Amino acid sequence: MDERPHLARLLDAACERHPDKIAIVSGDRQVSCADLRETAARLAGTLADAGLAGDRIATLLPNGPELIVCYLAC
Repeated sequence: MDERPHLARLLDAACERHPDKIAIVSGDRQVSCADLRETAARLAGTLADAGLAGDRIATLLPNGPELIVCYLAC
């Protein structure tokens, strides 16, 4: 059984169906589903490598793509 949060599974399903669809628009920036998933996965790996898997993570980010990536990575 997949133990990842439901939101991560929903993102994976969206990426499988529509990897090039735009997931986030912030000003003139656009992030595709595939880019969002890849970036979140890289950050999740970095946090795990730092020994932070399962720990609480505090963020201080403005509303934008980076905040969503961090949320998904955690």
